Amino acid sequence: MHFLGREFISIATLPDGREIPLVRIADWDFRWQNTFAYLEPVHLPANSRIDTWIRYDNSAENPQNPATPPRTVTWGWETGDEMSELWIGFVPDAQRDRDRIVRASERSWYESAWVGREEIARLLARLPELSESDTVR
Repeated sequence: MHFLGREFISIATLPDGREIPLVRIADWDFRWQNTFAYLEPVHLPANSRIDTWIRYDNSAENPQNPATPPRTVTWGWETGDEMSELWIGFVPDAQRDRDRIVRASERSWYESAWVGREEIARLLARLPELSESDTVR
């Protein structure tokens, strides 16, 4: 994210329905262009799903907004553009799983992740359940 990014949340849903908060940055700062690492590895079994929710604020009330008045912003790599990515490093349980995981990851770059209103509502309903301890500062 760049200057308009405000919040970043990522949650893993395990095949049995349990959820594991992966990262929550409640008040994004552009200077945090960094990599975060867990003290202990997080095990995600096969068929786990990772959902990421990103909130942007292109309003005049956003003190980080470089445009006064706000302007239309599109996706791009430059700091005046906006974008967001979740990069995940992984170690497979078994080497035979590596290629399957890599293929699934690569598909996410080339296939649109279209979700409907019901799915978005379901994901948003989960957000208040995150505790303050899930926040990266």
